[in-house]
Amino acid sequence: METQAELERRLKAINELSVRYMLPREMWTPADEAVYKPLDLLGTPMDEAQALQFKAIKYAFTRHYTLNDWYHKFCDTRGFTPDGVNTNDDLNKIPLVPDLTFKQHPSGKDLASWIERTFTGDLPQVTINTADPSFDDILEAYNAAGLFVAHSTGTS
Repeated sequence: METQAELERRLKAINELSVRYMLPREMWTPADEAVYKPLDLLGTPMDEAQALQFKAIKYAFTRHYTLNDWYHKFCDTRGFTPDGVNTNDDLNKIPLVPDLTFKQHPSGKDLASWIERTFTGDLPQVTINTADPSFDDILEAYNAAGLFVAHSTGTS
């Protein structure tokens, strides 16, 4: 059985290798902090883990609510805003979007419009050069504009 010291040494080595894949600490959002701050994610004391979780989820919810008109309206119809997230108990009140929303999408140019409506953040301008574009044509247009869009396997 591994000792606590051996475990900490292995976790430290893994964390040192993963640093090159992480944002610099000064750029971390609360969501990044929840993932990267704990040395041992599974060994984090419950109160610290819950505090990190709360900040991360509140940040993500506020970001999507603020930057995504479709989700903003979705939440408004359910009477919930970021002001309603004050404790861990409030996290269960955040309106969740059913996964089928993202698995059942339109085709052709309507797919590009659907991506624009459901995306959170700034989308690059894309040029679609065919009258009846395929699914791959749409994804390739976004990829060429600098935004990586991939097809989901449909699993949850």
